[in-house]
Amino acid sequence: MQQTNSLQELALCVERHNETVRQARALWSEAEQASQKIGRLVGLAVSMGTSWAELGRVLARLDEMPAPTGLKAPGPESAPSPLHTDKAHEEHHLPAAEPATAREASRVPQQGTADGSPGQRPEQKPPTQSRALQIVRGVCWPSGIGVDTLRRTLAAEGHTVTEPQTRSWFDQWIRSGDVQQIGADRYLGSTVGRTPLLLQRAHQVVALTPDKEMSTRELAAALNENVQIVGGELCSMLREVGITRPNRGKIRARYGGTTGPRLPGYKAETLARAIALYDARATSPQPSGPAATPAADPVQADAERAQAPPAQAPAAHTSQTACERALHIVREAGATGITHVALVRQLDDEKHTVVAPQVRAWLREWVRQGVVNQLQDGAHAMPHHPEPPSAAAPTEDDSVPRVLVRAREATHEAGGKISSQELFTALQRETPVYRDASDVAGQLVALLNRVGVKRPDRGKVRVRLGQPQVLGFTATTLEQGINAYRKAAADRLSAAAKRH
Repeated sequence: MQQTNSLQELALCVERHNETVRQARALWSEAEQASQKIGRLVGLAVSMGTSWAELGRVLARLDEMPAPTGLKAPGPESAPSPLHTDKAHEEHHLPAAEPATAREASRVPQQGTADGSPGQRPEQKPPTQSRALQIVRGVCWPSGIGVDTLRRTLAAEGHTVTEPQTRSWFDQWIRSGDVQQIGADRYLGSTVGRTPLLLQRAHQVVALTPDKEMSTRELAAALNENVQIVGGELCSMLREVGITRPNRGKIRARYGGTTGPRLPGYKAETLARAIALYDARATSPQPSGPAATPAADPVQADAERAQAPPAQAPAAHTSQTACERALHIVREAGATGITHVALVRQLDDEKHTVVAPQVRAWLREWVRQGVVNQLQDGAHAMPHHPEPPSAAAPTEDDSVPRVLVRAREATHEAGGKISSQELFTALQRETPVYRDASDVAGQLVALLNRVGVKRPDRGKVRVRLGQPQVLGFTATTLEQGINAYRKAAADRLSAAAKRH
């Protein structure tokens, strides 16, 4: 009797399982059809001129998830979804040495031919990968693009790619500097030599606000960046193309709502003007020569510039001069260092003919040789080599960083308190090696932290009576830092004397 009940219960469980599986297959089939329709609609909207910003706001609500393991639509007549092609099935029908783009040779015309003959297929990158990079570079909304969204867009254009294949492309683009990862499974095209990525993201965020303006602190929070980095870098990017923020960088919003001084921030109109100038500079005529002729495909153009032999460069000494200048810029950056993007931008401003992969190769070689150190934040700086005990004992002035001494002198001249902007102006007159006030303040704060000196009131000072507090330094704090460096040097000398 008990055995009969168990068999009946088993039969009921099997029936419920089969019914649930059939429902799941039907639901997943509907999801696949909707997914393919989304891809087709995205491609149609792009072809009709819809902006990526509008598409991004709609696609941001899209839930992306892979197909459940083992779940397939029933029936041999059901074609595999272009969004979730089974990798084992694909490898079974394709030669091992041929990439997954072999199928599209019969339906996607190759570049440079009218009939799509495979004999003239470019060797640098498959056309699907080239088109995928174009799509990623065309994304301009701040949230970027995900792997599944890219695959849907490619599927709408007739390309069939797998998820592992797409992720391998992103890994390759990140290593080459073509793409930057801005979040979990979110990517944006890099804009080295074009409009800076931070400037593009800032404009997209500010342009979506009702007043078309945003304070620096709110903008930094929206971009998930440090407020000092956003303020300093954006100001530097605007000055690079000759843009000055109106009203001394102040917007209509005020501290404390309606009673305090106006907040520093950015207007969408100002950021848009800067982007237009960057675009105009990127498309301006280049010097004549083989390297100045752009390729039809931007991906192939980047590859040709990066792989061009030295004979195609304007002159052999030009690259050497640029390499020496790049090392000098890293040396001038001090303890805070300089990022790869900022180094390429500065070399480009100084009219040096370099490309991003070339500069990246220099930095890797310098790191390997020990000439340059790579910091935790990705920046590069010159290593600190302390003198051995047998060397000549440093004088008291040599033990204190020069910028700290000059900052104290400038602060004393200003009456004992000085803002970061005024300090930058004073130091820049003597040695113009700093990018902006944030650069100077960052180096000084790093030097003070190294000897355990903290600025009171979170670094805010009241330079003049009746005016609000601003970020800056006091002569007392800088004097404490100098004394700490002198004491550390004396302790090192005392310890060395005891050892000998």
